[in-house]
Amino acid sequence: MRKKQIFLTGAAGSLGSSIRSLLRARYDFRLLLHATVPGDVHRDDQVVVGSVADDTAMVEAASGVDAIVHLAIRRWRGMTAEDVAKATLEVDNPGVYNILEAARINEVPVVVFASTNHVTGLYEKSGKAGRRVRRGKGLWRGPGQILC
Repeated sequence: MRKKQIFLTGAAGSLGSSIRSLLRARYDFRLLLHATVPGDVHRDDQVVVGSVADDTAMVEAASGVDAIVHLAIRRWRGMTAEDVAKATLEVDNPGVYNILEAARINEVPVVVFASTNHVTGLYEKSGKAGRRVRRGKGLWRGPGQILC
């Protein structure tokens, strides 16, 4: 019996790497990598080097898969608030849209999208969103996730 294939964005990140390792026996993978192919990529994995911001590439990469797990974000460690805003608006937001559109066009029945507590103003699950929202780089991420 054929294993189902997952198109995994953010495949080189810590969560993506864990998913690859933990689900290897059950699924085949098509991995989206931004630039560098990690040394632990399995020989049977299909590798796509590109960006979630490229709509045409995402439609092509999602063709024929059974599910999409979307974890990719533009890393913003060390970036200025202005650069974070730019990356969110130019990569992260279009990336979510492009993944969902690629799933629709290719009739992919399952999409898993990981978000962040930035959507709720950086509040942990035990807290409540209120009038006071912490200021910081993460504030650009929340509205971006909500708009998508």
